[in-house]
Amino acid sequence: QEAGIIFMDGLTHSNDTTGKDRKANGFRHFFNGYMSGAALGPVLKNEYGTDRRAYHLTADYNWGWTQQESMQASTEAMGWETAEAVLTPVGAGDFSSYIAPVLNSGADTLILNHYGGDMVNSLTQAVQFGLKDKQVNGKDFTIIVPLYSELMAAGAGSNIEGVFGSMNWNWQLQDAGTAAFVKSFGEKYGFPPSGSAHTCYVQTLLYADAVTRAGTF
Repeated sequence: QEAGIIFMDGLTHSNDTTGKDRKANGFRHFFNGYMSGAALGPVLKNEYGTDRRAYHLTADYNWGWTQQESMQASTEAMGWETAEAVLTPVGAGDFSSYIAPVLNSGADTLILNHYGGDMVNSLTQAVQFGLKDKQVNGKDFTIIVPLYSELMAAGAGSNIEGVFGSMNWNWQLQDAGTAAFVKSFGEKYGFPPSGSAHTCYVQTLLYADAVTRAGTF
């Protein structure tokens, strides 16, 4: 900001990046926590109804806070109750001490506001604790991961089955732009592009277009 240089912010899902912490020269292409909450709300309502008690485990930094805030607003708006919201340290590794209390909370839904390795570990441990096999309040217990990527899903393996979440983009979409990008990326690297590759490629195109139209860097 001080140098006056355009900043294309890649993988940022926090609302605050272009919300309260926005800068005049900062731009994002990736979606945010609010959009995940807004997109997931109708899906969760259709799948699980309006009578649920949700327990949040939230990564203790800006992204986690705004992700939880967005998911909580979305679920409470459709009638869900928030049983508890617990902050967890980034990179904790072992989340068992945070998952155990969920069993006695009366919650029938666990929302994991975790990303990357933390999400893989917390989801895996939640499944090991038998949460997916439980019935609470006459309902099958469910787990939700508001934001995940294919890499995270691969890391979680079969534990990710039946877990709703959101992604910015997926290489299997059928639009012409996606098909062209997947083809060129695949020819160069030998595998499909990730969501990370996609958003940074798109941001490069957006910046190149702006430079072209402005006639200057």
